[in-house]
Amino acid sequence: MNQGQKLFYNFFIERVQDDKKEVAIVLLEDGFKRQAEGTFNLTYFQEIMPKCI
Repeated sequence: MNQGQKLFYNFFIERVQDDKKEVAIVLLEDGFKRQAEGTFNLTYFQEIMPKCI
C-alpha cells in the first residue's frame, strides 16, 4: 500500500459504520490490489460503488 492509498484507507475506514468495517476493508484491499495489477477500471469502480455507499 502506497502513501496515498494509506491516507485514503485511514480516511475511509474512520467514517465507515463499525458493523460494515470488514466489508470496507475487503473492498479497499481488492481495489488497491487491482491498482497495482493495472486492472482497476471504470467497470470495476461502477460495480463496487453501490457496496461502498
